[in-house]
Amino acid sequence: MSKLSQLAAVAAALGATFENGSEDSDSARGRVVMPDGLKFFMITGGYSHKGKIHIDSSFPNYQHHADGGMRAMSQRDIMPGNTDYFDGINVSDTKTPEQIAKDITRRFLPVYAPIWARAVDYVAKQAAYWQGYNDVAKVAEEVLTPFGYSNKVVQARVNYNNGRTVRVEVDNLDADKLRKLAAFLGTL
Repeated sequence: MSKLSQLAAVAAALGATFENGSEDSDSARGRVVMPDGLKFFMITGGYSHKGKIHIDSSFPNYQHHADGGMRAMSQRDIMPGNTDYFDGINVSDTKTPEQIAKDITRRFLPVYAPIWARAVDYVAKQAAYWQGYNDVAKVAEEVLTPFGYSNKVVQARVNYNNGRTVRVEVDNLDADKLRKLAAFLGTL
Protein backbone atom coordinates (compact mmCIF):
# COMPACT_ATOMS: atom_id res chain seq x y z
CA MET A 1 0.00 0.00 0.00
CA SER A 2 1.42 3.41 -0.94
CA LYS A 3 1.77 6.08 1.72
CA LEU A 4 -0.93 8.18 0.06
CA SER A 5 -3.39 5.31 -0.15
CA GLN A 6 -2.63 4.52 3.51
CA LEU A 7 -3.62 8.07 4.50
CA ALA A 8 -6.77 7.86 2.38
CA ALA A 9 -7.65 4.54 4.06
CA VAL A 10 -7.25 6.16 7.50
CA ALA A 11 -9.63 8.94 6.46
CA ALA A 12 -12.13 6.35 5.20
CA ALA A 13 -11.87 4.46 8.52
CA LEU A 14 -12.79 7.74 10.25
CA GLY A 15 -15.81 8.17 7.95
CA ALA A 16 -14.12 11.29 6.58
CA THR A 17 -12.98 12.53 3.20
CA PHE A 18 -9.36 12.90 2.16
CA GLU A 19 -8.41 15.91 0.05
CA ASN A 20 -5.36 17.65 -1.40
CA GLY A 21 -3.37 14.45 -1.18
CA SER A 22 0.15 14.55 -2.57
CA GLU A 23 2.99 12.07 -2.62
CA ASP A 24 6.63 12.23 -3.56
CA SER A 25 9.37 9.61 -3.43
CA ASP A 26 9.43 9.19 0.36
CA SER A 27 6.50 11.09 1.90
CA ALA A 28 2.79 11.76 1.56
CA ARG A 29 0.39 14.29 2.97
CA GLY A 30 -3.22 15.40 2.77
CA ARG A 31 -6.11 16.93 4.67
CA VAL A 32 -8.87 15.00 6.40
CA VAL A 33 -12.34 16.55 6.51
CA MET A 34 -14.59 14.99 9.12
CA PRO A 35 -18.36 14.79 8.52
CA ASP A 36 -18.92 17.70 10.96
CA GLY A 37 -16.47 19.92 9.02
CA LEU A 38 -13.49 19.58 11.37
CA LYS A 39 -10.24 19.47 9.37
CA PHE A 40 -6.73 18.27 10.10
CA PHE A 41 -3.57 17.20 8.26
CA MET A 42 -1.87 13.82 8.05
CA ILE A 43 1.78 13.62 6.99
CA THR A 44 3.90 10.50 6.72
CA GLY A 45 7.44 9.67 5.69
CA GLY A 46 10.28 11.94 4.77
CA TYR A 47 13.06 12.96 7.11
CA SER A 48 10.77 14.37 9.82
CA HIS A 49 8.14 11.63 9.88
CA LYS A 50 10.04 8.45 9.03
CA GLY A 51 8.13 5.43 10.32
CA LYS A 52 5.22 7.47 11.61
CA ILE A 53 2.16 9.41 10.61
CA HIS A 54 1.93 12.91 12.06
CA ILE A 55 -1.60 14.22 12.66
CA ASP A 56 -1.72 18.00 12.97
CA SER A 57 -4.11 20.97 12.91
CA SER A 58 -5.53 22.55 9.76
CA PHE A 59 -7.19 25.80 10.78
CA PRO A 60 -9.54 27.78 8.54
CA ASN A 61 -8.45 31.16 7.20
CA TYR A 62 -10.10 34.26 8.63
CA GLN A 63 -10.97 37.67 7.23
CA HIS A 64 -8.53 40.32 8.42
CA HIS A 65 -9.43 43.33 6.32
CA ALA A 66 -12.54 45.20 5.22
CA ASP A 67 -11.90 44.33 1.57
CA GLY A 68 -12.22 40.61 2.32
CA GLY A 69 -8.51 39.80 2.61
CA MET A 70 -7.93 36.44 4.25
CA ARG A 71 -5.13 35.36 6.59
CA ALA A 72 -3.97 31.95 7.78
CA MET A 73 -4.69 31.16 11.41
CA SER A 74 -2.59 29.52 14.09
CA GLN A 75 -3.25 28.54 17.67
CA ARG A 76 -1.75 31.85 18.83
CA ASP A 77 -4.70 33.66 17.24
CA ILE A 78 -7.32 31.82 19.25
CA MET A 79 -5.80 30.52 22.48
CA PRO A 80 -4.87 32.47 25.62
CA GLY A 81 -1.20 33.42 25.82
CA ASN A 82 -0.34 30.95 28.59
CA THR A 83 -1.87 27.93 26.80
CA ASP A 84 0.46 25.10 25.84
CA TYR A 85 0.80 24.64 22.08
CA PHE A 86 -0.81 21.43 20.83
CA ASP A 87 1.49 19.95 18.20
CA GLY A 88 -0.69 17.02 17.19
CA ILE A 89 0.18 13.36 17.64
CA ASN A 90 2.38 10.77 15.99
CA VAL A 91 1.22 7.24 15.20
CA SER A 92 3.31 4.36 13.91
CA ASP A 93 2.81 3.85 10.19
CA THR A 94 2.92 0.07 10.67
CA LYS A 95 -0.54 0.09 12.26
CA THR A 96 -3.62 -0.68 10.20
CA PRO A 97 -5.78 2.23 9.02
CA GLU A 98 -8.42 1.18 11.54
CA GLN A 99 -5.90 1.23 14.41
CA ILE A 100 -4.63 4.65 13.32
CA ALA A 101 -8.22 5.93 13.13
CA LYS A 102 -8.78 4.70 16.70
CA ASP A 103 -5.63 6.54 17.86
CA ILE A 104 -6.85 9.71 16.18
CA THR A 105 -10.28 9.35 17.78
CA ARG A 106 -8.85 8.57 21.21
CA ARG A 107 -5.74 10.81 21.39
CA PHE A 108 -6.07 13.62 18.84
CA LEU A 109 -9.72 14.61 18.50
CA PRO A 110 -10.48 15.10 22.22
CA VAL A 111 -7.72 17.74 22.41
CA TYR A 112 -8.07 19.22 18.93
CA ALA A 113 -11.88 19.43 18.60
CA PRO A 114 -12.22 22.22 21.23
CA ILE A 115 -9.35 24.14 19.58
CA TRP A 116 -11.03 23.72 16.18
CA ALA A 117 -14.33 24.97 17.67
CA ARG A 118 -12.56 28.09 18.95
CA ALA A 119 -11.08 28.62 15.49
CA VAL A 120 -14.48 28.34 13.81
CA ASP A 121 -15.94 30.78 16.36
CA TYR A 122 -13.06 33.21 15.75
CA VAL A 123 -13.62 33.05 11.98
CA ALA A 124 -17.33 33.80 12.46
CA LYS A 125 -16.60 36.72 14.81
CA GLN A 126 -14.08 38.20 12.38
CA ALA A 127 -16.54 37.89 9.49
CA ALA A 128 -19.28 39.57 11.56
CA TYR A 129 -16.92 42.34 12.62
CA TRP A 130 -15.90 43.17 9.06
CA GLN A 131 -19.49 42.89 7.80
CA GLY A 132 -20.56 45.43 10.44
CA TYR A 133 -17.56 47.60 9.62
CA ASN A 134 -18.42 47.57 5.92
CA ASP A 135 -22.09 48.29 6.63
CA VAL A 136 -21.30 51.36 8.76
CA ALA A 137 -18.54 52.44 6.36
CA LYS A 138 -21.03 52.44 3.49
CA VAL A 139 -23.46 54.61 5.45
CA ALA A 140 -20.68 56.96 6.57
CA GLU A 141 -19.48 57.35 3.00
CA GLU A 142 -23.01 58.07 1.75
CA VAL A 143 -23.84 60.71 4.32
CA LEU A 144 -20.45 62.34 4.92
CA THR A 145 -18.92 62.48 1.43
CA PRO A 146 -20.37 65.94 0.75
CA PHE A 147 -18.56 67.21 3.88
CA GLY A 148 -15.27 65.37 3.66
CA TYR A 149 -13.34 67.28 1.02
CA SER A 150 -10.83 70.04 1.63
CA ASN A 151 -12.65 72.59 -0.52
CA LYS A 152 -15.68 72.52 1.79
CA VAL A 153 -15.89 74.87 4.74
CA VAL A 154 -17.08 72.13 7.12
CA GLN A 155 -15.08 68.91 7.04
CA ALA A 156 -16.10 65.55 8.48
CA ARG A 157 -13.84 62.56 9.10
CA VAL A 158 -14.78 59.09 10.22
CA ASN A 159 -12.83 57.02 12.73
CA TYR A 160 -14.07 53.45 13.10
CA ASN A 161 -14.44 52.42 16.73
CA ASN A 162 -15.41 48.81 16.10
CA GLY A 163 -17.46 46.73 13.73
CA ARG A 164 -20.69 48.63 14.34
CA THR A 165 -19.96 52.23 15.36
CA VAL A 166 -17.95 55.21 14.22
CA ARG A 167 -16.68 58.43 15.71
CA VAL A 168 -17.22 61.42 13.45
CA GLU A 169 -14.97 64.44 13.76
CA VAL A 170 -16.29 67.70 12.38
CA ASP A 171 -13.94 70.66 11.80
CA ASN A 172 -14.41 74.35 11.02
CA LEU A 173 -17.61 74.97 12.96
CA ASP A 174 -18.33 78.52 14.02
CA ALA A 175 -20.76 79.26 16.88
CA ASP A 176 -23.81 79.30 14.59
CA LYS A 177 -22.95 75.99 12.93
CA LEU A 178 -22.19 74.46 16.32
CA ARG A 179 -25.65 75.48 17.60
CA LYS A 180 -27.27 73.95 14.50
CA LEU A 181 -25.30 70.74 14.96
CA ALA A 182 -26.24 70.56 18.67
CA ALA A 183 -29.91 71.12 17.81
CA PHE A 184 -29.75 68.33 15.25
CA LEU A 185 -27.98 65.95 17.65
CA GLY A 186 -30.73 66.61 20.16
CA THR A 187 -33.22 65.06 17.73
CA LEU A 188 -31.46 61.69 17.70
